[in-house]
Amino acid sequence: MPGPARYFGTFLEAAVTNWQIDQRQVDDAARRMLRLISRAGVMDDQPQNPGTGESPEHREVAREVAAESMVLLKNDDDLLPLDAL
Repeated sequence: MPGPARYFGTFLEAAVTNWQIDQRQVDDAARRMLRLISRAGVMDDQPQNPGTGESPEHREVAREVAAESMVLLKNDDDLLPLDAL
């Protein structure tokens, strides 16, 4: 995966250098990873990330959810505020 080489960085390099792993296998794995990254649009000029919430549609949905989730508390019998435990 992209990111810091935690498990396979220096160990993988040593295995390739010592002929324990064929360089073609590493190349094939890297090629498949790059193909996946390309298909996901990560390398595009403007990658599509629907989870960012930056579009006007996302902000509107967030406002609606926030409005629907509001609760008005009644202070019957003076129970509020609750004592801290």
